[in-house]
Amino acid sequence: MWFTALITLLIFNSVEQLVIEQLLTNTLPEKIQQLSSIDLGLYLNNIRSIASTETAQGLIQSIAAAGIEQQSNTSIQAQFQAALTLQTLNQKAAWLKTALVLVIAVVSVIMLVRKFSLNFKARQKSETIILALLISSSAIAILTTVGIVVSVLFESIHFLKAFPLLNLCLARNGAHKRQCVLIK
Repeated sequence: MWFTALITLLIFNSVEQLVIEQLLTNTLPEKIQQLSSIDLGLYLNNIRSIASTETAQGLIQSIAAAGIEQQSNTSIQAQFQAALTLQTLNQKAAWLKTALVLVIAVVSVIMLVRKFSLNFKARQKSETIILALLISSSAIAILTTVGIVVSVLFESIHFLKAFPLLNLCLARNGAHKRQCVLIK
């Protein structure tokens, strides 16, 4: 059951931004929709930037201020209006995702309740799952420890090949003897 919810959420998350971008592009003026893909991408990125920094109320006020101050600059008004649309689409997508998760959860609970009976051995199954999780966690911890030991051993061998310990200890120079003492 949880696998179905996970796959649904993964698909929803991977498609969400593409659908929102397409819906947003369809709301833009025809002149902007006909821009090259690079210019349209830059325009949409500017809209995303405005939408992420402004609240919806701030966008409405900015649209009104831009309309009063600059009647000729409709491009700024269009960007602020598109940013408001983007915020609205993102909010609707979040609500849709929440509703989708709740529906899947309710359906899963209903199906699980129907599956339970007096003969259902939930304890044995849950203990098996927990045992598998504990064994896999232990294996990961052991493999991590072995990896650390092998890494330190490899680096030590590499160091001792470059700077033999015997040569450091038997050197006639006093500076090397002090280093040898520090190594011991």
